[in-house]
Amino acid sequence: MNEEFAALQPAVFRQLKNTLKHQRLSHAYLFEGDAGTGKRAAAQWLAQAFLCLDPQPDGSPCGVCANCRRIAAGEHPDVQTVAPSGLSIKVEQIRQVKRELSKAGMESAKKVIVIESCDKMSASAANSLLKFIEEPLFEVLIVFETDHLAQVLPTIRSRCQILHFLPLAPAKLEARLVKEDVSPEAARVLAHLGVSFAAAVELSKQEWFNEARNVVPHWVKLLEKNDPQAFVYVQEKLVKLFSDRPSQEIALDLVLYALGQVFSASLTGGKAQIAKAQIAKANEQRLCILNAKNKLAANVNFQGILEQAAIEILTDHK
Repeated sequence: MNEEFAALQPAVFRQLKNTLKHQRLSHAYLFEGDAGTGKRAAAQWLAQAFLCLDPQPDGSPCGVCANCRRIAAGEHPDVQTVAPSGLSIKVEQIRQVKRELSKAGMESAKKVIVIESCDKMSASAANSLLKFIEEPLFEVLIVFETDHLAQVLPTIRSRCQILHFLPLAPAKLEARLVKEDVSPEAARVLAHLGVSFAAAVELSKQEWFNEARNVVPHWVKLLEKNDPQAFVYVQEKLVKLFSDRPSQEIALDLVLYALGQVFSASLTGGKAQIAKAQIAKANEQRLCILNAKNKLAANVNFQGILEQAAIEILTDHK
């Protein structure tokens, strides 16, 4: 987990290591960021640091003591995790948390509580924790996790040290998706669409998206070959496949990605003067699709947007 946390969120990792080194660990943290960005790994690492029997000189967990190993295996009795039951965190779950917070740990005075998706607590349940956050009876470390910071009650946010987990870089997102059994080909495309890890996983399961990974590059190839069929292809394939606004936004991002792939391939082994021409051409095409994205945001008809883009790109080839 140490390596995973450090790799996914190097800035947060350095911040917490510095906190441990100077013995300034807070008793309540709020980890916020997209799903899959390392919040779970960070919570486990911090729990290990809090309960480690043989910490490093800088306060980092050793990773090999009995406590570190049991925490990694999810078997330490003084580390409790609360996750939504169904669509929400139930009142009885919070009552159990309060009971745990009112007594010392089973093996020491220390205790760790991790509350996943804390934005799914009701207002009354969350507010009932405030006293325990402000005045813990024992050495308690509470870690709240959320994918939606704006939905966390201000009363919770104001009492925690908030750490922001940045979206994953494309290479890291791609590797993370492959670990989730997304095909390498789909992961490579998804990693460059600017979507979150959770959204990427969901898209990978959609039949229309997997079809789109073939349909959009074919359209781009027609454009590159200056084939008038590219104009007809809009109505025959693209409009039918991308039938709503969210999928249409994805479609234009797929076009940008496909154009980028064509541009990269065209530069392989190319001469300097050819490269300059290709760069100018690629910039014009990219600008055309970016304008198409702006038109879509302004509720212009999707078919009309694509047909206009096809005309502009085909005309540029002449």
